[in-house]
Amino acid sequence: MVFNGLKVNSKKNQNSEAIIKYKFENENWKDLIHYAIKQDFLSQTATICTNYALYKEGRLLDSMFKILQNYSGHGLLAQYHFYKPDDNVALNFFYNKNAILLGKIYFELGLHTCVQRIAVDFLARYGNQPQALMLLINNHLAYGEIEAARKYISILEKNPFYKKQVKKFQELAKDSVKKQLTSYEIIEASLASYPSINLELILESDEKNEMAFEYYIAYCLLYKDLSKLSYIVDKLIERGFKTMPENFEICTYINNAFYNNPINLKDLKRNLDLHEQFLTFFRKLMNTPNKEIAKKELRSYQGSYMYYFIFTEVNLLVDVSSQSSPDHFN
Repeated sequence: MVFNGLKVNSKKNQNSEAIIKYKFENENWKDLIHYAIKQDFLSQTATICTNYALYKEGRLLDSMFKILQNYSGHGLLAQYHFYKPDDNVALNFFYNKNAILLGKIYFELGLHTCVQRIAVDFLARYGNQPQALMLLINNHLAYGEIEAARKYISILEKNPFYKKQVKKFQELAKDSVKKQLTSYEIIEASLASYPSINLELILESDEKNEMAFEYYIAYCLLYKDLSKLSYIVDKLIERGFKTMPENFEICTYINNAFYNNPINLKDLKRNLDLHEQFLTFFRKLMNTPNKEIAKKELRSYQGSYMYYFIFTEVNLLVDVSSQSSPDHFN
């Protein structure tokens, strides 16, 4: 099997996905990341899990390109596919097996209605599966919907293997407080085809949503959306940042070097070592007329955002003579 020019061992890939999903379900974030970084290929499911683990460890925006981001934004989030009788079987299978995984991520994003639909849909298809029940209980408790939570706690209580979780949920139900759904959650039941746009809407509705903010930046980096850089700079400053996440800082240097459209970083401080690292990369790149040769000679930069950006960007090196020089940064 070949994927994006990579030869993929399907059996090995299935095994690595199973290992990563197991670590995800057990919230073993550090081990998951350590394992994923060593893999030469990750499935979409494994990529979603790994990016989430990086977020949980506070490393998403600094380390996400140390793994292969084969799926662009679809390695961060995937839209849940609600069942219809005439649905494509293969497509439906992907979302079925990832329903609870996606539900957990959407839960942290604060998409209450979406999580509700995923869990209920899953229970309707597969019966009272514990993982779906716990997702639904957590979702109801988060919004103070006590009676609904207790309904599903009583169902989970019938499973003798989840006594500890049931006891925890029963305690939480005593202190749960009713919360108001945001207008965004009422209108949107799930992420649409353009998750970065939806994440921006979530931020407008809930400006303190840390996960939405980090995932929004991650989407912009993956899609190389340089039009959002000034917006992100403003948001970083509003949130009290003094410095920039590493990959975002590199993105501003790329923007300034190749597109002659300097971004005003305002009060944000540059990492001088990172800046020098980019300049070295840039000089080597400009002195190499052939993209394929450059890709080989700059292989030591794999795992960095500049390597990802340059060698997945179409026609970026068509006319290097017209690009800005490193002096642009001085």
